[in-house]
Amino acid sequence: MRNLFDKVFTLDEFRFSAIVLVLFVVTGFAMYKYWVTGDITDNITELIKIIILTVGTVNGVKGVSELVGKINKVKSQTKIEDKENPKTFG
Repeated sequence: MRNLFDKVFTLDEFRFSAIVLVLFVVTGFAMYKYWVTGDITDNITELIKIIILTVGTVNGVKGVSELVGKINKVKSQTKIEDKENPKTFG
């Protein structure tokens, strides 16, 4: 089972999946508390806000990281092309 889990998820995907799982669990608990007591405590509300911001931040950082990787790849390809075809003036 562990070997299958390692093949399906990378470490980053596992961390992100754990955050999303916690978000669903806390949201479910908040819905239960609202159904039972008619109120959601401020602590649970703040926890849900923090988890949502964490998910957004992880997505944002992942997107920026991919963008920087693509830019670096294009720069490295441009340097290789410049070395292969030097420009002559005159």
